[in-house]
Amino acid sequence: MNAMTILYEGLHCLFCAWLTYWLIGKTIAAPHHPMLYATTVAVVCLLLGDAYWLAHLIIRGNVPEILSACDVAYVGMWLIFHAALPRPQKLSGRQAALAALMGVFTVLNGVGWTVWTQHWLLNLIWTIPLFLLAVRSALLLDVRLNSLRGYLFLPLPGLLLAAETASFLWPEFWDSLNVLCAILWLCSLMLFAWLLKGKAPFRQLPIPAWMLLMVYCECASLLSSDWAYFVFQVLLAGTIGCFARIVGKEGEPLYAL
Repeated sequence: MNAMTILYEGLHCLFCAWLTYWLIGKTIAAPHHPMLYATTVAVVCLLLGDAYWLAHLIIRGNVPEILSACDVAYVGMWLIFHAALPRPQKLSGRQAALAALMGVFTVLNGVGWTVWTQHWLLNLIWTIPLFLLAVRSALLLDVRLNSLRGYLFLPLPGLLLAAETASFLWPEFWDSLNVLCAILWLCSLMLFAWLLKGKAPFRQLPIPAWMLLMVYCECASLLSSDWAYFVFQVLLAGTIGCFARIVGKEGEPLYAL
């Protein structure tokens, strides 16, 4: 394990430690804010997973084994985020369409992880909370997939599926296809964020939309390698940081657009 990887993981761990400290202070000041409390606990899980991961890298020189304490902490973070969301009340066709899209998207990513790593049990454990969070978040949003933004975004998941499938079928083109997949992930992530925000500025993006962006970044990182993996992990950390800032600043934010 090279020094740059350990440096990155150390910086990531420090960021999570700082975010935990900031959130604990906010939670003490607002003890009756359930979403803030849930976010604090979720970020504590993230910090514990990062701390174990970093310690394992430094002491043993490699990543933890399958189904380690890291997986428990990280999966716990996603489950806590899911539990903090309210139940959807009135459902529209647009909410159902987005939920179906995100459900299929998450399941296909889980299949991709399994084909790539051959660890079906671990990937099933990871896919279930991400699927639940993605579907429930989508059911709390009213996003127009039949708008111009939707028409620009929707072809990209299909292109991603084709590119990722090609990388498995033709491993001799792995490097080139990985670059293509990373570009498609970045482009689709930006268009997805643009779709979710609607006409409002990003600072008014509701909680379920931020959670969908977190799921999207996580899916992108788990199907990426080398530099692309770190790029999407940094984007995930930044998304969690923005989400925590909004929860801590806004009080009880709006759940839907």
